[in-house]
Amino acid sequence: KVYMYCKGADDIMIPRIVNNRSKVFENLNWFATKGRRTLVYAFKELDPLLTKIWIQKYDSCVRHQKFDQIASL
Repeated sequence: KVYMYCKGADDIMIPRIVNNRSKVFENLNWFATKGRRTLVYAFKELDPLLTKIWIQKYDSCVRHQKFDQIASL
């Protein structure tokens, strides 16, 4: 199995969360009321075929030094 892990600020990550969004909000609110800063981590299991295609595109961008295109993959 292949997993993609991601981390970021809550305002960037929350729109991307599919499962347990209400639990994430609950936890973020709890930390916010305590004056704590937060960082959201998420993961997703990736389809092996789509992963292989993505890696090929990524490698092509790196090979041709098109680093600005990597983020849009």
